[in-house]
Amino acid sequence: MAHINVHTNLRNSRPLILFAGALLLLLLTQLWVITGKYQQDMREDLHGSIKAQLALLGATLQEAAIRGDLAQIKRNLEMWGQAHSEILAIRAISPNGFELVHYQAGALQGDMYVHKSAITVDGRQLITLEVTHNLSMINDRLRTMTLYMGVVSSLISGLFALTVWWIMTRFAIAPLNQELAARQRAENMIRESQQALVKAQLVAHMGSWSSDVAIEHMEWSQGLCQLLGVKVDEAPLPVERLLGLVPQPQQQSVLEMLDRLSQQQQNQVQMEHRIHRETGGVLQVLHRCERVEGANGPRVQGILIDTSQSEALRGALAASEEKFRNLFDNMGSGVAIYEAIDNGDDFIIRGFNKASTVFTKLDRESILGKRVTEIFPGIRAMGLLDLFKRVWHSGVPEHLPLTQYSDQRITQWVENYVYRLENGEVVAVFDDVTSNRQAQQELAQSELRFREMAETLEDVFWITSAHGHRILYVNPAFEKVWGYSVQALEQDINLWSQSIHPEDRARVEEALLQSTSHADGFDQEYRIVRGDDGQLRWIHNRGYPIEEQGQVVRVVGLATDITAKKENEAALQQAMRQAQQASQAKSEFLAAMSHEIRTPMNTVIGMTELLLETPLSEEQQRYVRSLRSSGTALLDVINAILDLTRIESGRLELTEERYDLHELMRETCEVMGYAAAKKKLEMVLEMNPNTPNYLVGDAPRLRQILINLVGNAIKFTEVGQVCVRVWLDEAVERLRIEVEDSGIGIPKEHINTIFDMFAQADSSMARRFGGSGLGLTISQRLAQLMGGRLAVQSQVQKGSCFTLSMPCQIGEEPAQEVVTETQSLTRQTLRILLAEDSVDNQNLIQAYLSRTSHELIYAINGEEAERYVKSGQPVDLILMDIQMPLVDGYTATRRIRAWEQQQGRPAVPIVALTAHALKEDEMRSLEAGCDAHLTKPIGKKQLLQVLAHYPRRESTP
Repeated sequence: MAHINVHTNLRNSRPLILFAGALLLLLLTQLWVITGKYQQDMREDLHGSIKAQLALLGATLQEAAIRGDLAQIKRNLEMWGQAHSEILAIRAISPNGFELVHYQAGALQGDMYVHKSAITVDGRQLITLEVTHNLSMINDRLRTMTLYMGVVSSLISGLFALTVWWIMTRFAIAPLNQELAARQRAENMIRESQQALVKAQLVAHMGSWSSDVAIEHMEWSQGLCQLLGVKVDEAPLPVERLLGLVPQPQQQSVLEMLDRLSQQQQNQVQMEHRIHRETGGVLQVLHRCERVEGANGPRVQGILIDTSQSEALRGALAASEEKFRNLFDNMGSGVAIYEAIDNGDDFIIRGFNKASTVFTKLDRESILGKRVTEIFPGIRAMGLLDLFKRVWHSGVPEHLPLTQYSDQRITQWVENYVYRLENGEVVAVFDDVTSNRQAQQELAQSELRFREMAETLEDVFWITSAHGHRILYVNPAFEKVWGYSVQALEQDINLWSQSIHPEDRARVEEALLQSTSHADGFDQEYRIVRGDDGQLRWIHNRGYPIEEQGQVVRVVGLATDITAKKENEAALQQAMRQAQQASQAKSEFLAAMSHEIRTPMNTVIGMTELLLETPLSEEQQRYVRSLRSSGTALLDVINAILDLTRIESGRLELTEERYDLHELMRETCEVMGYAAAKKKLEMVLEMNPNTPNYLVGDAPRLRQILINLVGNAIKFTEVGQVCVRVWLDEAVERLRIEVEDSGIGIPKEHINTIFDMFAQADSSMARRFGGSGLGLTISQRLAQLMGGRLAVQSQVQKGSCFTLSMPCQIGEEPAQEVVTETQSLTRQTLRILLAEDSVDNQNLIQAYLSRTSHELIYAINGEEAERYVKSGQPVDLILMDIQMPLVDGYTATRRIRAWEQQQGRPAVPIVALTAHALKEDEMRSLEAGCDAHLTKPIGKKQLLQVLAHYPRRESTP
């Protein structure tokens, strides 16, 4: 029943079966056509893949082919063949047809495909690659598919209507699946090939892209993405992605290159440019692009090869060549390169460095390419040409010792070292030692002159090793100074240190040791004990280390016998000590004489003042005034002598205090104006408006100079005037004071000695005008201490002009004092303790105070004064003489101050009365505790003014 149904169905379905069969036959026919087309497409795709692989392989081998590195080419071919299983053999063939490198992976049998590709640079063919591929696998699949198609066709013709659907479902789909499987396997092979291509690109630092002819979007290979550090999130990428990585200046050139391909102006282009990596860095790449015909029409492919390392190598090679050229040109020795001709009988000059041109005095450009025998006609006579030939033949370097070369142009002493290069050229390295030989001769002459000079020196000239362990040279003067022979010192260098006095030896040895560590050397004076007679001699030894390349190599020195100098210095020091003792004795004598003279003069002048206060006749008053004038004159002489003594001994110190210059000038002129008025002379003071009001300096000493100058002008002027002019010389910031008179003038022969001590124009002046002759001397010395000087211009019977020029320091204006309340000094009765051992001075003080209410208490020495104060009896003021028996005034004052401090009592005022008139005497009084210092002789008015400063003290229990 089933069979009947089948047949029925078949019969009923015959039209359908026939239709299905026809349809199936039509489908199988179409499938057969498609299979053929697929086989053809597979072959075309394989050919395109093979061509791309060969282009990539050619780019990889280009650098090695340029260098001719067959070993590198072979390694790359082996690596390429191992990475591609379908490759059976690879051959590298030279342009003339010779096989250079051969690689074979297996037996050359079955269906094979051979492809050739040429590697060219700048249009020049370097090598041809011949690659043999195994197509057996693909052909086997194609044959199997064809067999399947035949079986299917046979079954379809044997089966008919009832089995048509089963045949269609069973045998029509299965071949299709098999075909898809075959296509999948082919695609896998292509994928494997592409992966191998990616690996090769990564190894070769290259990448590729492909695009349609419009070049609007690109498909980047994995190698290109890794090369440029780009992470691909989409495919294809727009062309702007690649152009954006190209530096701006080169973008237009890359775009124009792509346009030429797109517009079919060129089928193959390439250029070098820089490109940025998105992860950082810049690469130098070779960018090659070409149009290819694919299965789906023309396409554009591009390859980017990283040539940064090649650029670096070329740069290193260029730098190396530059270094060689610099080394060649800047060598201190002459270097010449020669090429042999005529079988070595002559040579052509191919290279000449700068030193060679200097040595030979030739221009390099004018001699290159010329025969050496033409340029140096004397080269054969000196034997250098034969040496060139021997080295050229044997390749063994040779040395021509110092030899004289001579021709009509130059004569030189040269030394040559000759070598042969691998290319057969001969190199000669030579030095012109003519100047060295001249220097050697001059050195020999210099050494001779040095030895002659050293051996005639009276000083000991010596040279030792760096640390003084060995004597290199010592001149014959050593024997005279040290008392040892030079031979003895050379045999035993310890004689040098052993002869040094034991007290000086350690110091000198240490100085000599340290001299090797610094460039200053050493300079020592020490004593030695002569070896022959044991005499003690003084030596001044100077040593100087000599350095070479930063190291001390020897020490040279000069030792001088300074015994006579030391003896003279000792004598001079003794004389100086004696002079200082004499000066000290003179100062002490003058101080003592001043004290002894001032003490009685205090009484004489004081008594004259008291006599003038008593009723006297006119004649008696004249006698007393004469007595007072003589005493004052004597006192002036004493003061002048003391001032001069202090100036000469350097003990006169100037004070630095602010003072009113205008007031000082007015007061001085007013005081001296009385003397001028007595002689009916006009006293004129001219103050320039630019004169500052306040200066800083020693006003008393300036007043002393002015009094001397104005006093002399009045003394030597009988008629006319004395004019004092003051102004500031702003150009040099110096104060100028002129004192001009219309007196007798100074003769020219005496004007240069006018400032000498005790000097006057002539001896008659001393008798006529009086004076000690010290005033101008002291004034000049004081001016010099102030940094100034005195100058004089004078004409006999017309007058003189003395000019004081001194630096000035302008002082600040004093602050305006605000007086809130004034209290007049009340005249009070003081209890005064007078400590004075001179009865005359006691009587004088008592006479000064006889008409006052002051109470006077006497102490004849410092001990009595101290005892009185400590007794607690009331006292308001102490007049303390300094020079007294038992206890002097200094000691008594210090003891009283110490007792007051111990007892917590207020200090009683102490005024020193002394005949010591020096500044240091005043300072000593103040340091001892005195409140004031009065120098004898003391006038009544002066004493009363001092007493008026001290009020009465309250009684202290």
